Amino acid sequence: MSGSNYLPLHNGAAGSKGSLSSSAAQPVLSVIAYASSSILMTVTNKYVLSSYKFTMNFLFLAIQCGTVVLLLELFRALGLLTHRPFRWSEAKAWFPVSVLLCAMIYTGSKALQYLSVPLFTVFKNTTIIAIAYAERFMGQGSPVSPLMLLSFMLMVGSSLVAGWSHITDESGGLKGEAAKGEVGWQVAYLWMLANCATSAAYSVGMRIVQRTVAFRDYDTVLYNNALALPLLVAASLFVEADQWRSGRFYEARSDSDTTGLIWVVAISSVTSFYISYASSWCVRVTSSTTFSMVGALNKLPIAVAGMVLFDDPVTTAQVVGVAIAFIAGIVYAQAKNVQSAAARAVPKAPSVPSHSPSLEKSFSVHVEDNGRGNGHLGNGTGGEGKLGKE
Repeated sequence: MSGSNYLPLHNGAAGSKGSLSSSAAQPVLSVIAYASSSILMTVTNKYVLSSYKFTMNFLFLAIQCGTVVLLLELFRALGLLTHRPFRWSEAKAWFPVSVLLCAMIYTGSKALQYLSVPLFTVFKNTTIIAIAYAERFMGQGSPVSPLMLLSFMLMVGSSLVAGWSHITDESGGLKGEAAKGEVGWQVAYLWMLANCATSAAYSVGMRIVQRTVAFRDYDTVLYNNALALPLLVAASLFVEADQWRSGRFYEARSDSDTTGLIWVVAISSVTSFYISYASSWCVRVTSSTTFSMVGALNKLPIAVAGMVLFDDPVTTAQVVGVAIAFIAGIVYAQAKNVQSAAARAVPKAPSVPSHSPSLEKSFSVHVEDNGRGNGHLGNGTGGEGKLGKE
């Protein structure tokens, strides 16, 4: 796929020798870009939501989506990038993906309302397995090898070990109304199941639609954010109605807090442009499974950042969990290397030129000698016309 809509660093010459966007380098570079952008986004978002106690998640995400669209159009106007014009026919094709994105965000927030973060993480890691098999079932991914399955199980095991004390306490991993018995535990797990389903559907669906409409990376960024923006605004007005009425979006102790929040939200919104591009690039050149696995492995540096920047408690279980997750990443990388080596080892069938003058001439002579000419090829196309189409 052409890389004409990459940043000028790529010079629009995807696949050229020595280019950063060559087919061989793209998967590795896309994973690095997505991993770094995801870590940066998580840290900035956590700073906004925890340090300033910003409670309006949908409004926060809507601001980020709006900023991404504005930056995209600004860079296009400056000639730094290109994307195809917005078309309603393509918007209709992409709209289900945007709906799944918003559904994933909403069900995730509801699940976290009733489940502890460690238990939530365990279920989210099992989603990787569902994505791998769903992608294979839809004909979009590679077979799930035993080594890949082992890496998935290690990821689930790492989250179990890290959060075991929280999962096995008196609340059983429940919190809020679910822990108090005001809401049944079934409700908590139903929201978690819905989040896993929408997460898997979003990851696989984005890749399928991306290929169906032949979107390039900036096209994906445009449609993903432009279509999600009105949905997120509507969700904020509906779900976060109490905060809108009270006018208290966060806890401010002074005017400097307000100024600081504005700056952090601005930085986070710019970061969202980076992750929007990196995630669409990663899904396009790798797979939904690899995309999800990288997202799960990002918890390693994020956990370290939490311990260093946010004074999160450090326990033996957390350290062991991080180590197991690191091993899972190595196993998954090895599994993909084995698959790539096996694919390269398969001999390719010799290609036959689709338009060979000598072959065409020989075929025409053969047809004429048999006296069948146009009638044999059908619809009066003639030998040359048929071969030209094939």
